[in-house]
Amino acid sequence: MSIQNRKTTRRALFRGAAATAVAGAAAMAAPARAEDGKVTKHIAYYSDYPDLENYARCGRCEHYIDGGHCHVVEGPVSDWGVCNLFRRRGYAQGY
Repeated sequence: MSIQNRKTTRRALFRGAAATAVAGAAAMAAPARAEDGKVTKHIAYYSDYPDLENYARCGRCEHYIDGGHCHVVEGPVSDWGVCNLFRRRGYAQGY
């Protein structure tokens, strides 16, 4: 085997390893999603027991559905719950 073939083989090996590492990191960085496309409570940092003075609670959020459900967080949620995905009802984005 010539020296040139060793370099090519080694280079191909490193490229393949780098591509595999990047693909694995991308898969790990993707948020955990439920089957219906909603994020898990853990990913959203959801809590049923917020600071009572907090304005940003589920009952005041655009994503909240009456009856204890949410458009973006899986499972039942409390009207007084909070998460990092809060969006105030009636708030026009960009204005």
